Formats: sequence, structure tokens, C-alpha cells
Amino acid sequence: MSGDATIYSFTIVNQPGVTDGDESYVLALVDLVEGVRMMTHIDGIEFDQITIGLPVQVRFEKISEDIALPIFVPRGPERSSE
Repeated sequence: MSGDATIYSFTIVNQPGVTDGDESYVLALVDLVEGVRMMTHIDGIEFDQITIGLPVQVRFEKISEDIALPIFVPRGPERSSE
């Protein structure tokens, strides 16, 4: 799979008091160009800049020696394929 997708839907999740500060993140449904829809986190962009239809690409975030989670970041113009 290419890792290219667009945001189908999203919400901002607020978790006050989880860490030393408030922890907020973007939970989204993205449509991969291959036709699969998946739930993921969006990173690398300010919350107020996220829109439905925004082109994104996968990045893997290593959380342990054995596990890396797919998260999505805004797709740069050099990767635009749509």
C-alpha cells in the first residue's frame, strides 16, 4: 500500500490530567487511496488546520522494540498523487 490517504472524519480528543499537562490529540478516519478506511491519529499539524479531505500520508511511530503504530501526517506537495 502507498500510505497515501485523505481525512474522512476527525475529532479532537481531550484528556485532562493524564500527564503533567492536558493531553489532546486528533483521532481520525482516513480513506487510503487503495479503498480501505482506517482509524488513526493525525500528527504534524495544528488542530485548526485539519479539514475533511486533507491529503495525508502514513508515518510509523515506534512505541517499543517490537511495536510501531501507523499515524498520519499532512502529505507534502511532492507526494501529492490525487
